[in-house]
Amino acid sequence: MSVTRAAADAANQRNAVLAGFLGWTLDAFDFFILTLVIEDLAHAFFPGSPLEDARPRIALAITLTLAMRPIGALVFGLVADRYGRRLPLMLNVLSAGASGLGAIAACVSFDYVPKMLPYFLALAAASFLYVAMADLIPGLHRGRTDASSLRQILLIGAGIASMLVLE
Repeated sequence: MSVTRAAADAANQRNAVLAGFLGWTLDAFDFFILTLVIEDLAHAFFPGSPLEDARPRIALAITLTLAMRPIGALVFGLVADRYGRRLPLMLNVLSAGASGLGAIAACVSFDYVPKMLPYFLALAAASFLYVAMADLIPGLHRGRTDASSLRQILLIGAGIASMLVLE
Protein backbone atom coordinates (compact mmCIF):
# COMPACT_ATOMS: atom_id res chain seq x y z
CA MET A 1 0.00 0.00 0.00
CA SER A 2 2.77 2.45 0.87
CA VAL A 3 4.63 1.69 -2.40
CA THR A 4 1.54 2.68 -4.42
CA ARG A 5 1.09 5.83 -2.38
CA ALA A 6 4.77 6.75 -2.78
CA ALA A 7 4.47 6.28 -6.55
CA ALA A 8 1.36 8.47 -6.62
CA ASP A 9 3.13 11.15 -4.56
CA ALA A 10 6.12 11.04 -6.90
CA ALA A 11 3.80 11.39 -9.92
CA ASN A 12 2.01 14.33 -8.31
CA GLN A 13 5.32 16.03 -7.53
CA ARG A 14 6.55 15.45 -11.08
CA ASN A 15 3.32 16.88 -12.49
CA ALA A 16 3.54 19.93 -10.21
CA VAL A 17 7.13 20.64 -11.29
CA LEU A 18 6.18 20.17 -14.95
CA ALA A 19 3.15 22.47 -14.62
CA GLY A 20 5.27 25.12 -12.88
CA PHE A 21 7.96 24.89 -15.54
CA LEU A 22 5.45 25.14 -18.38
CA GLY A 23 3.73 28.09 -16.70
CA TRP A 24 7.03 29.88 -16.25
CA THR A 25 7.99 29.10 -19.87
CA LEU A 26 4.76 30.65 -21.18
CA ASP A 27 5.21 33.65 -18.90
CA ALA A 28 8.81 34.12 -20.05
CA PHE A 29 7.76 33.77 -23.69
CA ASP A 30 5.09 36.42 -23.17
CA PHE A 31 7.60 38.83 -21.65
CA PHE A 32 10.46 38.21 -24.06
CA ILE A 33 8.34 38.37 -27.19
CA LEU A 34 7.22 41.85 -26.11
CA THR A 35 10.77 42.99 -25.42
CA LEU A 36 11.91 41.71 -28.80
CA VAL A 37 9.23 43.66 -30.69
CA ILE A 38 9.26 46.82 -28.55
CA GLU A 39 10.40 49.01 -31.44
CA ASP A 40 7.67 47.65 -33.71
CA LEU A 41 5.12 48.28 -30.97
CA ALA A 42 6.43 51.82 -30.53
CA HIS A 43 5.98 52.50 -34.25
CA ALA A 44 2.50 50.92 -34.27
CA PHE A 45 1.09 52.63 -31.18
CA PHE A 46 2.92 55.95 -31.41
CA PRO A 47 3.34 56.65 -35.14
CA GLY A 48 5.36 59.71 -35.95
CA SER A 49 6.72 59.87 -32.42
CA PRO A 50 10.50 59.56 -32.03
CA LEU A 51 11.61 56.13 -30.90
CA GLU A 52 13.32 57.64 -27.85
CA ASP A 53 9.94 58.96 -26.66
CA ALA A 54 7.83 55.94 -27.59
CA ARG A 55 10.08 53.19 -26.24
CA PRO A 56 9.76 54.23 -22.56
CA ARG A 57 5.97 54.38 -22.91
CA ILE A 58 5.84 50.83 -24.23
CA ALA A 59 8.27 49.70 -21.52
CA LEU A 60 6.05 51.37 -18.90
CA ALA A 61 3.00 49.52 -20.24
CA ILE A 62 4.87 46.21 -20.06
CA THR A 63 6.09 47.03 -16.53
CA LEU A 64 2.59 47.95 -15.35
CA THR A 65 1.24 44.72 -16.85
CA LEU A 66 3.82 42.69 -14.98
CA ALA A 67 3.23 44.67 -11.78
CA MET A 68 -0.54 44.03 -11.90
CA ARG A 69 -0.17 40.26 -12.23
CA PRO A 70 0.26 39.70 -8.47
CA ILE A 71 -2.97 41.65 -7.86
CA GLY A 72 -4.80 39.38 -10.29
CA ALA A 73 -3.22 36.37 -8.63
CA LEU A 74 -4.39 37.64 -5.24
CA VAL A 75 -7.96 38.19 -6.44
CA PHE A 76 -8.18 34.84 -8.20
CA GLY A 77 -6.49 33.15 -5.23
CA LEU A 78 -9.07 34.56 -2.84
CA VAL A 79 -11.88 33.44 -5.15
CA ALA A 80 -10.25 30.00 -5.35
CA ASP A 81 -10.00 29.76 -1.57
CA ARG A 82 -13.65 30.63 -1.21
CA TYR A 83 -15.28 28.78 -4.12
CA GLY A 84 -12.72 26.20 -5.18
CA ARG A 85 -10.23 26.22 -8.02
CA ARG A 86 -12.61 25.39 -10.86
CA LEU A 87 -14.51 28.72 -10.91
CA PRO A 88 -11.46 31.05 -11.05
CA LEU A 89 -9.80 28.84 -13.63
CA MET A 90 -12.88 28.95 -15.83
CA LEU A 91 -13.21 32.73 -15.35
CA ASN A 92 -9.55 33.17 -16.27
CA VAL A 93 -9.83 31.00 -19.37
CA LEU A 94 -13.07 32.70 -20.45
CA SER A 95 -11.62 36.20 -19.96
CA ALA A 96 -8.48 35.28 -21.89
CA GLY A 97 -10.61 33.80 -24.67
CA ALA A 98 -12.89 36.82 -24.72
CA SER A 99 -9.95 39.21 -24.98
CA GLY A 100 -8.53 37.14 -27.84
CA LEU A 101 -11.88 37.11 -29.62
CA GLY A 102 -12.22 40.84 -29.00
CA ALA A 103 -8.81 41.49 -30.54
CA ILE A 104 -9.71 39.41 -33.58
CA ALA A 105 -13.08 41.17 -33.90
CA ALA A 106 -11.36 44.56 -33.64
CA CYS A 107 -8.92 43.65 -36.40
CA VAL A 108 -11.67 42.30 -38.64
CA SER A 109 -14.05 45.21 -38.05
CA PHE A 110 -11.42 47.96 -38.24
CA ASP A 111 -12.54 48.98 -41.74
CA TYR A 112 -16.28 48.72 -41.02
CA VAL A 113 -16.59 50.60 -37.74
CA PRO A 114 -16.07 54.13 -39.14
CA LYS A 115 -18.80 53.46 -41.71
CA MET A 116 -21.18 52.23 -39.01
CA LEU A 117 -20.44 55.01 -36.49
CA PRO A 118 -23.28 57.34 -37.58
CA TYR A 119 -25.80 54.53 -37.14
CA PHE A 120 -24.45 53.66 -33.70
CA LEU A 121 -24.59 57.32 -32.68
CA ALA A 122 -28.17 57.62 -33.95
CA LEU A 123 -29.15 54.50 -31.97
CA ALA A 124 -27.47 55.87 -28.84
CA ALA A 125 -29.22 59.23 -29.26
CA ALA A 126 -32.59 57.55 -29.81
CA SER A 127 -32.08 55.43 -26.70
CA PHE A 128 -31.20 58.52 -24.69
CA LEU A 129 -34.30 60.31 -25.95
CA TYR A 130 -36.46 57.30 -25.07
CA VAL A 131 -35.13 57.20 -21.51
CA ALA A 132 -35.44 60.96 -21.16
CA MET A 133 -39.02 60.98 -22.42
CA ALA A 134 -40.00 58.01 -20.29
CA ASP A 135 -38.63 59.72 -17.18
CA LEU A 136 -39.88 63.21 -17.99
CA ILE A 137 -43.44 62.25 -18.84
CA PRO A 138 -44.78 60.46 -15.77
CA GLY A 139 -48.37 60.57 -17.07
CA LEU A 140 -47.46 58.10 -19.77
CA HIS A 141 -46.38 55.64 -17.07
CA ARG A 142 -49.87 55.74 -15.62
CA GLY A 143 -51.45 55.24 -19.04
CA ARG A 144 -53.07 58.67 -19.38
CA THR A 145 -52.05 61.93 -20.97
CA ASP A 146 -52.86 65.16 -19.17
CA ALA A 147 -51.90 68.80 -19.78
CA SER A 148 -48.49 68.55 -18.09
CA SER A 149 -47.54 65.52 -20.20
CA LEU A 150 -48.63 67.30 -23.36
CA ARG A 151 -46.61 70.37 -22.36
CA GLN A 152 -43.50 68.22 -21.78
CA ILE A 153 -43.95 66.52 -25.16
CA LEU A 154 -44.20 69.95 -26.84
CA LEU A 155 -41.09 71.17 -25.05
CA ILE A 156 -39.11 68.09 -26.07
CA GLY A 157 -40.33 68.58 -29.66
CA ALA A 158 -39.27 72.23 -29.50
CA GLY A 159 -35.82 71.18 -28.30
CA ILE A 160 -35.47 68.69 -31.15
CA ALA A 161 -36.68 71.30 -33.65
CA SER A 162 -34.19 73.87 -32.35
CA MET A 163 -31.37 71.34 -32.80
CA LEU A 164 -32.48 70.71 -36.37
CA VAL A 165 -32.70 74.44 -37.13
CA LEU A 166 -29.30 75.22 -35.58
CA GLU A 167 -27.59 72.36 -37.41
